[in-house]
Amino acid sequence: MNRDESHKGKGKSGGRKAPAPFHASAARPHHDEAAATEIARNAFSRERYEFLLRVLFITFGVLALSVVANVFFGMRPVPVRYFATDPEGGIREVIPLERPIQTTNEVLNWATDSVVRSFTLNFANYQSQLNEHRLLFTDSGWKSYQNALERSKVLATIIKEQLASTAVPQGAPVIVSQGIVEGGRYGWRIELPLLLTYENVSGRNSEPRVVELVVVRRPEVENPRGLGIAQIFAR
Repeated sequence: MNRDESHKGKGKSGGRKAPAPFHASAARPHHDEAAATEIARNAFSRERYEFLLRVLFITFGVLALSVVANVFFGMRPVPVRYFATDPEGGIREVIPLERPIQTTNEVLNWATDSVVRSFTLNFANYQSQLNEHRLLFTDSGWKSYQNALERSKVLATIIKEQLASTAVPQGAPVIVSQGIVEGGRYGWRIELPLLLTYENVSGRNSEPRVVELVVVRRPEVENPRGLGIAQIFAR
């Protein structure tokens, strides 16, 4: 090898650059970025899982409430309502006999008026009066009323002595008790003080009485007011 070639070889080797040394600090930013991305992804997955879990719990809760409500309303008896047509062609609800249909004052007013009418008789037309009174009573109440007239001999005396009897309330009627009575109907036990007066051409005689009666619900086809006297007696 001559000197020129030796110089050329030295020139080539002398001009080549050495590779840069590897530093760990240069790769750390990429590693930290990847770790942060993984943490964010895990946090998002955890939040999504918790959200879906809450939705699942809420769904189960709503479903459970729906089942309970369906069972409750399914086992709850449905009230039955009945309707009828009155003589004028109107439609009205038929109230079950175990429920009151009037207010307390309406019942007391009806009872007072019915008792006064029941004790108003005269020898001339007592038969037609009794036929009118019949509408105020139930079947058992009518028998009770007839028995009371017979036992007290009031009707027999009116006919024999040609009397006219009238009744005047001497005080406010009082409800002694109320509720479901025999037969499953709603009823009221009432006391009413009366002054009974018997009169004919010979004179007048008055006597105080206390009338006890039981008023019960009855079908409105039997009585427009839906009431009837089931028991009655005077003392």
